[in-house]
Amino acid sequence: MKRKKFLLISAVAVAAIATPVVYFNRRPKERDKPLEQPWALAQFCGEQEIRAIGTQYRANVPAEDKKERLMELLLTDDSGKKMTSTSNSAIGDWLDKKIQQEFKKEKTIVASGWVISVTEARQCALFSMT
Repeated sequence: MKRKKFLLISAVAVAAIATPVVYFNRRPKERDKPLEQPWALAQFCGEQEIRAIGTQYRANVPAEDKKERLMELLLTDDSGKKMTSTSNSAIGDWLDKKIQQEFKKEKTIVASGWVISVTEARQCALFSMT
């Protein structure tokens, strides 16, 4: 009888833990501010490190030390095509593709010991202004 009770309690506990995990993993992941938050880099760096990278980039590239200029560059690809959507999800996908293309083309920089794409550096610079 005790074994049966143990198994029942164990099954209920597993279900109680698994339900929220499944729910939160199945929800679409919407980024709040994709222009200001380098998503991949944020998986490894904290807020202070991202700010340091952004501050360093702005010091090294003074022509891009304005918020409007950074936003314009982030929303434009190499061919001059501009992103027209205002959806955070679409902008996040756009930036992810842009970052992948920059790594393939070896359009990277070293900032605070990290090898990052120019787009990620610009995101960090924009973040450091907030």
